[in-house]
Amino acid sequence: MATDQKRKKARLGGKKQQQQQQKTKAPLKPPGAVPRVELADGLEVSKVIRGCWQLDGQHKGDQPSDRTAGAAAIEDLDLFCRAGMFTFDTADNYGPSEAVIGQHMRLNPATAYRTKALTKLTFMTPPSQADLRKQSIEYRIRSSIARLGVMTLDMVQLHWEPAEANSSRKAKSVPGFVQAAKVLKQLQQEGLVRAVGVSNFDVPMLMTLLDAGVKPVSNQVSYSVLDRRPSLFLARFCEKNNIPLLCYGTLAGGFLAERYFEVPANKVVIDTISKARYGTLLKQLGGWSWVQDMLRVLHEVGEKHGVSASCVAARWVLQQAGVAAIVMGARNASHIRVRPSLLTLRGCCRCSLDSYVQFRERPATCFGWMIIAMHMIDLAVADSGYFRTYPLV
Repeated sequence: MATDQKRKKARLGGKKQQQQQQKTKAPLKPPGAVPRVELADGLEVSKVIRGCWQLDGQHKGDQPSDRTAGAAAIEDLDLFCRAGMFTFDTADNYGPSEAVIGQHMRLNPATAYRTKALTKLTFMTPPSQADLRKQSIEYRIRSSIARLGVMTLDMVQLHWEPAEANSSRKAKSVPGFVQAAKVLKQLQQEGLVRAVGVSNFDVPMLMTLLDAGVKPVSNQVSYSVLDRRPSLFLARFCEKNNIPLLCYGTLAGGFLAERYFEVPANKVVIDTISKARYGTLLKQLGGWSWVQDMLRVLHEVGEKHGVSASCVAARWVLQQAGVAAIVMGARNASHIRVRPSLLTLRGCCRCSLDSYVQFRERPATCFGWMIIAMHMIDLAVADSGYFRTYPLV
């Protein structure tokens, strides 16, 4: 009997020890959860962020797939949350985008507490850049708060068109973007803003900002296998100064997709403002044949690993030095299916990406860009791009 009691106690003790070990283990992520990255204290964002420029009213495109307004847009935001993407990127000049996100959070309280809305304070024209009074900026911030239906904005990214910045440096005055950033810092101390980032800032602008004692928590820039400007100087500078990159344009306005592979240029329909802008950029960089060269290699790599060309292109950006997350715009929720393969895709987009480089120069343009064609070896992705130095003075 004594022996049986000892065995029973040993079994119970073993079970308790096993339960204690299970409690100390890291909690499992819920199914479909997207990895998150911390940009600032208390601010974690999804590594794949849903871009909401498409909710500005100028991205309707073809009617059957249009879900950029009203109840359809709100339902799609909920689908992104259910897929584990709780971070949305918006701006005060994205039409009703902020209001749509705010309505989504009000109608879905179960996920609202996890939702992060990263908005922007935009200064696009000289008139807007001229009014940098604290009360004016505070009014714009409180307007975003009202549209989103929150007490505090998770993050405000300062977007400043660089023309004024250059003229201010020449005049040796305090640049307007520094004044605006300092006001945002004041509003952060007052509890209206949780974190302050920047958008489309180049190295000189960041240096000026840091010299003024303002350090942004992130810098949102265009970065793709076609547009690799950040890899020249900006990415290294940001990494050295601990300023993570949030990258948009990873799919070049949607052109880096299987649906455009082997499609003649005259069959491409430009039906949204983003397609118009990226179409103009791609025409300047190398033309449609150059885009097809890139799509061909992305398609080959994707076929080899059972994923789409878009997945390969997005994954390439996500793993570049200094990149914390990518911003993927969407007119509807069909892009959700790319997300799982994007996050599990490994091997084909790591060290072997740039294993072989062959330079070839395109016909000279007024910008003097050099086009780089890179070929696939083993699991390598061809990384066509171009070099263009950032202005350093």
